[in-house]
Amino acid sequence: MRWILFQFRDPGDVMLEHEQACFLRHAGVPPESLTFWNVLDDPPDAARIMEYDGFFMGGSGDYALSGRRHPGIERFIELVPQLVRWGKPTFGACFGLHILIEGLGGTIGRFEDKLELGTYSMELTGEGAADPVFGHLPPTFAAQMGHHDWVLAMPRDPSIVVLAGSESAPCHAIRVGNAPIYATQFHPELTHDELGHRLRIYDENYTESSADVDAIIAAFRPTPECLTLLSRFVEHAAERRANV
Repeated sequence: MRWILFQFRDPGDVMLEHEQACFLRHAGVPPESLTFWNVLDDPPDAARIMEYDGFFMGGSGDYALSGRRHPGIERFIELVPQLVRWGKPTFGACFGLHILIEGLGGTIGRFEDKLELGTYSMELTGEGAADPVFGHLPPTFAAQMGHHDWVLAMPRDPSIVVLAGSESAPCHAIRVGNAPIYATQFHPELTHDELGHRLRIYDENYTESSADVDAIIAAFRPTPECLTLLSRFVEHAAERRANV
């Protein structure tokens, strides 16, 4: 299968390569099968990506749908309904969830100035427990988080199901219909060490001092179950393709 990792970071962002390495490591996709596409540098259109078999959507660096936006991101959001109509395997992480929700007509924004940064407990819903990608997870599992924006309103599409939530919000993972289209508020592509590395790069977006960074990172915990999600998703996509 030929995949694209859509990235939403400034061309000079040092996290571009870090994000690429994390998706490669945890999704288990061969390097020659994964194309890196920076949406800010080259906004895609349907004609140029329709021959690919599946898509990943990564993080946003210095951008947020509630704040600093970019014309390339706006154009990509317009493309989301087409991606969903194709029904090709898609997995969005963090900003990828925000892109998918807004592209389908939902609302993303700040929620009472709340921030989630670190390792949090997620709970599977009934739909999550029965899902072919999420169903192998325990009822409660740990996940890495780093976000200011939240899902404020779900799209009206009744085919969207919530797979996991937490005490802070009911929606932290979704699937669109029966297609293998998934997105999570948390980061299944990051270990606690990888999240710590990313925080040190973006500390001004999340903390007030370097001392805060050290204390926050010290509290991060491993998330072994969550780290299986991307590879499980890729396996599921391959199985569906083989059975068509």
